[in-house]
Amino acid sequence: SIGPSGLPPPCSVATTVPLPAQGPGRRQTRSVSGWTVVWVGERAFRAPPAMKEQIEALGFLVKIYRSHDKCCRALDKKPTISPMTTFVVSEAEASQVLNYLQARGASDIRLIVETEGAPDASQAWPIVAGSWDEVLGALHAINADVVGLRPEPLPAPGAPAVASSEVDKEQDAAGMAWILIWVSDLAFKPTSVAMKAQLEALGCQVKGYKTHKNAARALDKKRTLPRTVVLVSASEAVAFLAYLASRPELGATPVVVEGSARALPVREGAMCQVVETFEEAVTAVQRAAAATGACLQDTVDEQPTASST
Repeated sequence: SIGPSGLPPPCSVATTVPLPAQGPGRRQTRSVSGWTVVWVGERAFRAPPAMKEQIEALGFLVKIYRSHDKCCRALDKKPTISPMTTFVVSEAEASQVLNYLQARGASDIRLIVETEGAPDASQAWPIVAGSWDEVLGALHAINADVVGLRPEPLPAPGAPAVASSEVDKEQDAAGMAWILIWVSDLAFKPTSVAMKAQLEALGCQVKGYKTHKNAARALDKKRTLPRTVVLVSASEAVAFLAYLASRPELGATPVVVEGSARALPVREGAMCQVVETFEEAVTAVQRAAAATGACLQDTVDEQPTASST
């Protein structure tokens, strides 16, 4: 952030290290609460919608300007610059934006500079991000600071208290060992009935969502996702993974991405696997379910088959 003296603090480098999980009373929310990301630069102007959605999935409003002069003209119309603002700017626009903010007397404004390759050593930028992953990592950290100050919403008057052990009671009520969340436009197509049956044959209950936004709205009601695996199409993966990153309490949920050359690339990780075909996705889902824990493995193995019922 920009200090009261008008000088940026020592340079720090954004990272993509997962945020630590928060306590039960610290659930993150993706609802917008007045925080805004002002994204400035040619890349911002030409970015595909999925990149903007990654930021929005963290709960930020997003405003995009092609250059610093267009951004500054818009800010000139405001009597003050809200401290609830984060600027993501290209290295080419950074000096002008920083000078403008200092001239306006803006303090405690967070500013992330997108660089191409090594940053200019002569510039002490507040936060430097050498890749899009690092931009998201910095926004994740900012989001954690913001949300960490928000109390958990109080329940409605007269509403019964919900114990954490009861949050996913519907899994047991459904008689299923585990749940597969399937995020894809195929989940609701009549021609995909056989695909859903193939997934259910693994011994899981399949919950389908056409888009990542629909899935996120449903998951907003959850505190945890025990005994759950996610299968997401490549077209929905980037935004959905950004949503999970904004919910560190869901960080242990295995995700399988069914890849596509037309979609944005997705980086694999300890809890994320990318496959090319649906058949490979089924195998990956089964392995992810087994790897979730011995109890889950035993339950999957004991799930009765159609021939035994």
